Amino acid sequence: MAGRLTICNMAVETGAKAGLCRADRETVKYLAAFGIRAEEQVPESPHYVKEILLDLSGLVPLVATGHRVDHVQEVAVLAGQPLDQVFVGTCTNGRYEDLLRFSRIVKGRQVKVRTIVVPASRLVLERITAEGILGTWSGQAASWARPAAAPAWGPIWGCWARGDLPLHGEPELYQPDGCRGEILLSSVATAAASALAGELTVPEVADGR
Repeated sequence: MAGRLTICNMAVETGAKAGLCRADRETVKYLAAFGIRAEEQVPESPHYVKEILLDLSGLVPLVATGHRVDHVQEVAVLAGQPLDQVFVGTCTNGRYEDLLRFSRIVKGRQVKVRTIVVPASRLVLERITAEGILGTWSGQAASWARPAAAPAWGPIWGCWARGDLPLHGEPELYQPDGCRGEILLSSVATAAASALAGELTVPEVADGR
């Protein structure tokens, strides 16, 4: 479900009017956990103007540059650039699965650049706290903030000056007027690996999803 929520969220960021996933058994199960009754949608046979099939099996780690989510390059091409900050979290990449992946990569290791993590919701924060996940990165000099969307659209923690290069493992990021930092957008795995290296780094294969 976390992946579906991210896809639907980012569909609009890439120019679509909306991003929808059919309500199936997984959806019914997810809503039931919140006390909401729902039924599976019966698949229809609509007529589409165009169908596009995407094979993601060969996708390599990418990073978006130039403040556009569709302006991407392979992480390997830009690897080695020193970073001023790494940020992970909020609504798009701050769900339980994302923070579990982040913690698995940084556990027992020290980050080399200021690293901030923001859970997507209070429920996510409660779960990672109860399972001890929060402690796996807070001891590695990475800090965390309460659940909020504000870090993603830039009204807090100040502005980036010209020449600053922060990496955000949160693909929905805006800068307030007047900020001039060259923000990079990446996956959580790339952000975690880069935080440990202090520079843009290709994540290990096992964690590179």
